[in-house]
Amino acid sequence: MSYDLQLSPDIDNLAKGIKDGLSKVIWHDDSQVTELVARKWYSDNPRAEVMIEWSEK
Repeated sequence: MSYDLQLSPDIDNLAKGIKDGLSKVIWHDDSQVTELVARKWYSDNPRAEVMIEWSEK
């Protein structure tokens, strides 16, 4: 399968959408996120995988 890279969202927009969607669900505000690792792969099975690790104060 071929992928149209012009239609593919920027990785920072994908990450922002996930962070915004988890606000008020996982954290109070996405400004509480202290580390973010993002990768984008092209696949016939599109999805987002999120792993959250809590840091100790």
